[in-house]
Amino acid sequence: MLSAGYAIVRGEGMSLPVPYYEEPGIVIYHSDCRDILPHLPKVDLVLTDPPYGIGKDGQRPSDGAHGGRKAYPFLGWDGERPSEFMMSLLLRAGEQHIIWGGNYFSLVASRCWLVWDKNSMKRCIEA
Repeated sequence: MLSAGYAIVRGEGMSLPVPYYEEPGIVIYHSDCRDILPHLPKVDLVLTDPPYGIGKDGQRPSDGAHGGRKAYPFLGWDGERPSEFMMSLLLRAGEQHIIWGGNYFSLVASRCWLVWDKNSMKRCIEA
């Protein structure tokens, strides 16, 4: 018997999470890549936000100039960066990669970077 949220995929005998979203040609998994990547064929895109290893897995509340921020418990998952093996697995797994926090890792040079400027969200909403 399989645990809730998991299914046998294509009769190969391995368990993968039930896709978060799926339609012909597109499958999105919301999962820990350490668990799922070893079981997938090469994919078109790996989109991930791995731990940065900077201890920022929670935050204290504030009432700063930008409206403050909500408190989140420190859970300990951001204590260390992914291993070199895991990063190589990530890079081999897909043709393209979006790795949030890439500035914290030794990655090959990129011709472009995606930037999420969280301080400009108010301006985006007003636009």
